[in-house]
Amino acid sequence: MNALNKLRQRDDNLFTVIKVLLKEVGVSVTDTSIREKLNFHPDFPSLLCIKDVINDFGIKSLAIQRNEEFNLEDFEIPFIASIQMEGWEKPFFTLINNIEENEVNFFHPRELKWVRMNAEEFNKIELGIILLVEKGQNAEETNYKQKRKAELLASVINRSPIFLLIFFAVAGVVLSYDEQKVNLYYLALWGLNFTGTIVSGIILALDMELENPFLKEMCSSGKKVNCSAVLNSKGAKFLGLSWSIIGFSYFFSSLFLQIFGVSSQGYLGISAVLSFLSVAYICYSLYYQLKIAKQWCALCLVIQAVLFVQFLIHLLNNHASLLELASLIDYFQYGLIFTSVLLITNFIVPTIKKAKTGQQYQKKWVKLKLNRNVFWTSLEQQNAIPKLPEDLGIIIGKKDARYEIIKVCNPYCNPCSKAHPHLESLAEGSNDIRLRIIFTAYDHEADLRAAPVRHFLAIAATRSEADLKLALNDWYNAPIKDYDKFAAKHVISDDLKQYGSKITAMQVWCEKMKIRATPTVYVNGYKLTENYRIDELTMILAN
Repeated sequence: MNALNKLRQRDDNLFTVIKVLLKEVGVSVTDTSIREKLNFHPDFPSLLCIKDVINDFGIKSLAIQRNEEFNLEDFEIPFIASIQMEGWEKPFFTLINNIEENEVNFFHPRELKWVRMNAEEFNKIELGIILLVEKGQNAEETNYKQKRKAELLASVINRSPIFLLIFFAVAGVVLSYDEQKVNLYYLALWGLNFTGTIVSGIILALDMELENPFLKEMCSSGKKVNCSAVLNSKGAKFLGLSWSIIGFSYFFSSLFLQIFGVSSQGYLGISAVLSFLSVAYICYSLYYQLKIAKQWCALCLVIQAVLFVQFLIHLLNNHASLLELASLIDYFQYGLIFTSVLLITNFIVPTIKKAKTGQQYQKKWVKLKLNRNVFWTSLEQQNAIPKLPEDLGIIIGKKDARYEIIKVCNPYCNPCSKAHPHLESLAEGSNDIRLRIIFTAYDHEADLRAAPVRHFLAIAATRSEADLKLALNDWYNAPIKDYDKFAAKHVISDDLKQYGSKITAMQVWCEKMKIRATPTVYVNGYKLTENYRIDELTMILAN
């Protein structure tokens, strides 16, 4: 794991502990899915957030407050605990996977590696909050392989610009060296332009408020170091353009021109003049940070150092005298490249900022709508359906449960199949929730839906709830719904026709409720509105 990933994961403790837990119990889940569920959880960051996210991936959990009566070795491993070492500004969650010989093996949330500590010493930093976990029977991410491929492709695409830049930069220098016998100063300027392009690109990322713990740590390393304060100040613009955009355009254009453009001698002349002009900017920037902003931007200082070294190279080698070797076409090339990069960058940066703002508003909206009070207020704006007869449909869960979720579905409906694991997991994970399934089918042989529904009703009437759950899972998880195979696996000796009256009762109820699409979901008699997804019920009702 490289340093950048370590910084990022250390900053995102919840993501790291969930990822380590999933790996420890052998459940494959993409990083993208973990981050999405964390980011949109209404109680992020919290233990409840971890509990809900791992529950979505089929891992059952129980949060407890440990007291002095229990030792850590009394709990089944692995489990999640909260710790805070001396000097830490806040507690961190960790995963414990082994306790033996009076030593605790846990995943260090700051160093991001497994470490061992004396049990007595560990008890001093452990805060008594424990999350016990158990891998469920169907613990996995739906369509993991496809999502993993998409994630890898997205990762390659996201990193391709920097790899292409390095490739073309190196290739260009090699070609230039072979053809133009480039001297050492030319190569030094190439290295400085490349460094300037990378650093100014990082400043652009910071200016766009892209979340990155590496940038946070670099740019907030002291009382007087605050890149954001400098970049967002009044002096950070020139003629309405951000200095970060101007700087990136300057270095990128210079690098591009040096690799693909004019001759080495002509480039040195143009670069020398631009370098002499940049001295004014260096003086202005240093004065502004020291006297006006009274804050230092570490990345800006790197840029000024690059510009100053370039200036020294040109000054000591009298490169300004080479200016006459640059033709009008050379000037035109540089002007065209610089203007193009400036316009494109000035368009892209605000666009990304707006997209970022939109994502932030979306997160706030999701957190708001997943608030329980908002959820119930939204549902209670409509009329509740009449209380259902106790024997209508198939019921999973306790009769006296606080919440009843009604799912109206078609046994051959693909969206119903996708919804079932979420609802069944919700009912299984809480004694306060029960699931009632009502099927849309007619009691006659011409309706293909009738056969599997009769079978479900027979299993519900003659078998245990565990057998019913297994049968429903087998049916809904099957990519192709084949009733004959299903019936051969779940054999019923009863006459299935006797359940026809129950199918008719469900069909009459569906007509009365004007069910036109499946799945249709009700929560305590209120229809789930279009603003809510079925999988979001986990975060609203499960705790």
